[in-house]
Amino acid sequence: MSRWGRILVGCGVGVFAILAYLLFFGCQTELAVSARYFGWKTPMLWKVPVRLSDQSISKAPGRRLSYLGYEFEVPWDDLDETHTKLLRNWQAISFKSGKMVVFMGHEPDGLLKTNPAVRAFMCEEIIPGMYGYDYAIIRQILNASPVEITPFTSRRKAISAFGSLTLKQVWLDAESGIYMIDTPEFGGFQYGNPESGVREIRDELYSKEGSVGFMFPRRNGALVSQAEINRVIQTVRRIEDQRSR
Repeated sequence: MSRWGRILVGCGVGVFAILAYLLFFGCQTELAVSARYFGWKTPMLWKVPVRLSDQSISKAPGRRLSYLGYEFEVPWDDLDETHTKLLRNWQAISFKSGKMVVFMGHEPDGLLKTNPAVRAFMCEEIIPGMYGYDYAIIRQILNASPVEITPFTSRRKAISAFGSLTLKQVWLDAESGIYMIDTPEFGGFQYGNPESGVREIRDELYSKEGSVGFMFPRRNGALVSQAEINRVIQTVRRIEDQRSR
C-alpha cells in the first residue's frame, strides 16, 4: 500500500473512532464538562448532605407550642404573644429575647404536586420510600454532584444526574453545609450550620402525612444554637387538633 493510501486508511480509522466515541459517549462527555463548569461557578454543588455532628438537645426550660396541626417544644419560655402572628401559611413565633422561629406546614408530597418541572423530570425516577416522594426527590437532588457524571457514565444515568444537578443549582442556598436529619416521625435536611454565623438556618422535614419547615433567622444578633434547633425538630409531631395555643 502506498504512503498516501496508509494515510487515508489512518484518517478513516481516526474519523470512525471519533464518530464511534461521539455516538456512544458524546452526550455524557458534554454533560460531564457542563457539570464541572457549574461546579466551578457554584462550589456548593460539590457538597452533599452529611450527618449533623452535634446531636445534643437543649434541656433549658421551655414550652410546648401547637400551630397548623403540629406541635413541638421550644427551649425558651419567653414567648412574645404580641409579635407572634400567622402570615398566610407561615407561623412567625417571636420571643422576648429576640429569637424567632418561622414554622410552615405543607400537604403530603406538595413539591411533587405543585412543581411541574420536578414532577416531569422526577416522577419516573423516584421510589417514595418511608418519608414520601418529596423526601426522595430532595435527597436525590441534594446528593447530586459533578463527580457523578463522567464520559463513561451510562447515558441514562448521566442525564438523570445532570437534571438533579441543575435542580440543585436552583434549589440550594446553604453556603455552610447540608445536613441529614432523622426524627421519630420525619426525615429531612438542615441547610446551614449555626457555628458558621449564617443569617438563617432552615430545616425541612418530610413524611407521607405531610411536611414541615422551620426557619431560625438571626435577629439583632440572636441566632439559636444547634442544641436548641435539635430540641425543636426532634419533638415535632402531627396532631389532630388544628387549633393553635
